[in-house]
Amino acid sequence: MRQDAPPLVTDPPPRKYGCWQRLFLRHHSERFAEYAEFTFRTAICAGILATPFVLPVGTFQTVDGYIARGYFSRRTVLMFLLTADMTAGQTLLNAGGCVLGSLLSFGSAHVLYLMVPEGISSDTGWFTHLGVSSYSIVFAWLILWLNFGMNTRIFCLMTYAYHFMDFMNPNSDGCDQGQLCGPTAGELMQAAIACLAAVACNFLPTPNLAVRRARSLSRDIAAGVGRAWLDLATLYCGAHGVELRQDRLVADLKKLQLALEALDAPLLNSYYELGWLR
Repeated sequence: MRQDAPPLVTDPPPRKYGCWQRLFLRHHSERFAEYAEFTFRTAICAGILATPFVLPVGTFQTVDGYIARGYFSRRTVLMFLLTADMTAGQTLLNAGGCVLGSLLSFGSAHVLYLMVPEGISSDTGWFTHLGVSSYSIVFAWLILWLNFGMNTRIFCLMTYAYHFMDFMNPNSDGCDQGQLCGPTAGELMQAAIACLAAVACNFLPTPNLAVRRARSLSRDIAAGVGRAWLDLATLYCGAHGVELRQDRLVADLKKLQLALEALDAPLLNSYYELGWLR
């Protein structure tokens, strides 16, 4: 091999970071910056959603009207925290699960009111109690048995439990003919508001895409493979520093294994991002 031949492996060019990325010290630690940015975004959005419950009543009259009708509550903040994730793709997937779970819960509550339009009262017979309880048990078992996502199961069973308790309450006004009123409409509106807030949290001020994390992991994997090849060649062909090269080669292979395992989730989440953003 000629002495003036170009090297087989070269160091990657230095990355360029913007002001927003430098704010979270991404140029020092990529992993720390990801968690710091996600925590900052989530805290800001959760604080905005929780503001109406901290300030005196009457400060936001429109929001107070939504709270009075059950369209906005503290449960909205909980739904937001369960929906928001570190990447936009995973957040979109969680938002879809939140909406699907709320719709399944609303549909099941609709069936309850179709079965017993007046709801449960003190004069309801035991056979009606048995039928309603059996239906709820079968519905909950199907949600857990079918191949639904964890987010869909959580939102569906959580909201259905609230609907079921309202249905079983003899002092509740109920929803005649299973109409969209009371807790059913409130849960749907709360889920919609929580999902919109979670999506906005990941897209503003800059989109936090899973494609970006997949690209960063791929860049680290490429650099690790090149360094491992150099250490491997030096280990078997070199005459000095064999022990040091061997230890670094083992460390590089462990880092490569961790990076390859971490690459699966960003690649899967990027599918949902590309489907929505193309």
